[in-house]
Amino acid sequence: MRNTRPAIPIILMTGFIEERVRKVQEYKLAGTLNKPFTIDQLAELVDKTLKG
Repeated sequence: MRNTRPAIPIILMTGFIEERVRKVQEYKLAGTLNKPFTIDQLAELVDKTLKG
């Protein structure tokens, strides 16, 4: 996706432990959301990401 649209924000939703998530931070993610999460947490992160 970065090759096609490098400026698009990417949010990672994962059930992995934080240590493994840190390894993918090099991809300059807009944010991460650990499972389980609420719809309010998702909405807040999406809103924050889109507003920049």
